[in-house]
Amino acid sequence: MRLLSIIILLLSFINCLATPDSLRHRVLIVPYQEAMHLSDADPDIANGSELDPGEMRKNFRIGLLKAIKASTAEINDTRLLESDFVAEDVDQDRLYKAIYYTEDTSYLKTKLLPPDSVIAASTRPLSKKGAKQPEPPRYMNVGFHDQLLLRDLGRNFGVDRIVMLNEIDIVTHSEDCLDLALQIYRRELKVHFSVFTPSGKQVYGGVAHADFPSNSNDVQQILQRVAPSIADQVRRGANAPVE
Repeated sequence: MRLLSIIILLLSFINCLATPDSLRHRVLIVPYQEAMHLSDADPDIANGSELDPGEMRKNFRIGLLKAIKASTAEINDTRLLESDFVAEDVDQDRLYKAIYYTEDTSYLKTKLLPPDSVIAASTRPLSKKGAKQPEPPRYMNVGFHDQLLLRDLGRNFGVDRIVMLNEIDIVTHSEDCLDLALQIYRRELKVHFSVFTPSGKQVYGGVAHADFPSNSNDVQQILQRVAPSIADQVRRGANAPVE
């Protein structure tokens, strides 16, 4: 028991060393617009969850946002635009009218924090033997019609990092069959996101992704499987160094 206590203390100490003050950003997470939920699996997931498609997407969005906020809050002062402020509707309305979407190249060479080893071990990519899982080279980025928006968000919410969740995709890879007899295929959740400073500098952009099988159609079970990995990837992007 004493040895176990010492190990826990050492792990806590190492975790503190691995999170210097320079990485403890004040982060605002901006949710994706509901119209930016793109999926070829919604009918299956809605039926499996015993929800209509609109309610299923709402539950999925809420669960995913909670996971991302909780993960990012482990090393940052984190706020979620929809839940932490009374005046969120005004800022959100202005924000969504001020942005536009554009495809861009992922920041593959940016050095990020290492992934959470426990999460990585429990959410390995699903694929048939030998199939490759390349990092998506392109993602949906955002630009701003209102050049003062990021500055105002930074000032109003007291943050130095703004994470824009731009789009989510749920894609069924019918060419990647996990079980031919049962017709089970690999599905992939992709979350496109961008990270900005209030000065307007983009420090990161890319796609967080996680797999789940096509026979898993309960929205809460899907979130239990994919949300930790997605949230960990967004957390790492939120703490990308300014280059």
